[in-house]
Amino acid sequence: MGNLQDSPPATDPRPVFGGVAETYDRIRPAYPKQAVDDVIDFAQAQPGDRMLEVGAGTGKATALFAGRSLGVVALEATPEMAEVARRNCAGSDVLVRTCAFEDWQEEEEAESFRLVVSAQSWHWMPADRCALAHRALVPGGSLAVLWNTTTWPDPDLRLRLEAIYRRHAPTLTLGGPSTDHWLAEMTDSGPFGSPRRLDYRFEVVYPIDQYLELIGTYSDHLVLGPQDLGGLLEAVAEALDPESDVRVEYQTKLLLARRAG
Repeated sequence: MGNLQDSPPATDPRPVFGGVAETYDRIRPAYPKQAVDDVIDFAQAQPGDRMLEVGAGTGKATALFAGRSLGVVALEATPEMAEVARRNCAGSDVLVRTCAFEDWQEEEEAESFRLVVSAQSWHWMPADRCALAHRALVPGGSLAVLWNTTTWPDPDLRLRLEAIYRRHAPTLTLGGPSTDHWLAEMTDSGPFGSPRRLDYRFEVVYPIDQYLELIGTYSDHLVLGPQDLGGLLEAVAEALDPESDVRVEYQTKLLLARRAG
């Protein structure tokens, strides 16, 4: 069944995200306050320090960090998502740039950020993402990468949905980006040291219609196309108890590392 988090499909996700920007912003969860606190503490960030966010989406994380009095430059390649992020961060010290991390070439910005953050998007970044982040950071600056991932508290529901996904979307599988892989990438390639991993848990209860909207915002679902996605959502709706809400347990995985050199 689908993993309820964004795993890279075979095609570029940016066009499909544009069509669900408003729904994404309304239905996707934000990030735990404690996770933001821990990023700020690890980075030793002070009010007025600069932060670069890559793959900002609709500003779910952007607004949280801007609320800590950081000056944020947020990069988002999908125009519709970037526009929602601008709206969400209006009145804050946030500049949202509509561009991809790999296309952002600002010589004057090199070594000028205390913190680089990627929320729910590091796996979309180019292969040289660590080198690009290293270049943007001041010496001793920090990289923070986080994802909201899902677990299933109801094993019976999971089994029913697994059967539906095998029938309607066999290419979608459980699991998501391996945090061990990403943490090793940060440190083994040389640019970063002092790695740290933290986990947080929270729960969201969705009415059925909102749950269907939620899974309709995940990239691996969206690339199925309207007809196949519609059939999948219809089958999922039929499998759910119409008198009950859907309880989703989230695990926020946070990876931290500090620029070496």
